[in-house]
Amino acid sequence: MKICLTTPNRFGQNGGLKLINDFYKQLLLLGHDVYLMDENAIKTHERILTPDGFRKHHWGLVICCSPHSIWTLYSTSVQRSIVWCQMAEHMWSKSRQFTERCNRFYNHETVICNAQWLLEFIPKGKVCRTWLQEDFQQLNNRTKYDILLESPFSKNPTKDSLALAYRAALNLKEIYSDVRIAGYGRQHFAQKTINKYVVAPAHNTLEHLYSQSRLLFKATKYDGASCSPIEAAKYGCVTVRALDKGDDWLTNENAYRCEYNEKEYFDLVEKAFIESRHDYYDSFATKQRLAKEFIKQWTFENFINEFSRLTNIPELIGMVEWPCETDKNY
Repeated sequence: MKICLTTPNRFGQNGGLKLINDFYKQLLLLGHDVYLMDENAIKTHERILTPDGFRKHHWGLVICCSPHSIWTLYSTSVQRSIVWCQMAEHMWSKSRQFTERCNRFYNHETVICNAQWLLEFIPKGKVCRTWLQEDFQQLNNRTKYDILLESPFSKNPTKDSLALAYRAALNLKEIYSDVRIAGYGRQHFAQKTINKYVVAPAHNTLEHLYSQSRLLFKATKYDGASCSPIEAAKYGCVTVRALDKGDDWLTNENAYRCEYNEKEYFDLVEKAFIESRHDYYDSFATKQRLAKEFIKQWTFENFINEFSRLTNIPELIGMVEWPCETDKNY
């Protein structure tokens, strides 16, 4: 079966785009005849296709990963198609044309999404958890920073438009002068208030940031299943999360969580900071342990087993002999 995944941009740095790339790589490892169609590709190169390159093939299955590629679902050269939705993208844009694309994307016959709240927009959607990318290796933890900020500035209205995470970190530093802060993101950042900031970090740099930090500060209004809390959990870096909807797995048992609200979040980060330094009631250590245990389920094996079951395409499991029965806790 010839398979094609679509992406708006294979070089994009956000978590959703990285997962599309990893999905493609994992299917290759399973022995599938799989290609990646990049909407921004200038020329076809081996298994990376331009939109024109896509049209030259006949496809057994197309996995459409963004409303940008909605046109692929109506191609006469496609035998079967699936939508894989990681976010309610219509919330990012005021364009009527793009909103119409999103509505067609959500209303496809077979839609797999990664968060329960997305079903508000997806009538026939089914929820399937994602996975922790295999690039992340276990390192010895050596605490160097109290706080790690992930993409502290965003113009996206569904993300941290009020810069809550960054302002909460600065507020904490005013109260406790010895607080050490690190951060990373796609945008350059020149503030001297952060001890270390890395632009578009490579995997090994990201691993060291997680392993050297006690707390990950992340604030957004909406998310599907964001990658950074999953990645951070592997290294014992506990997430302090402000979020209205999304990240279904993240609770106050394995993290610190509240709604996207300034007062609530500022209070929460101070509580988390104190417990991370002076864990009198073992609360911080318990969150570290529970998060680490929980993400053991976040494997690509579990994902593809569940994905193939929900889409009724058992051959997606591929050539590798994994257990076909999904983990009962998955």
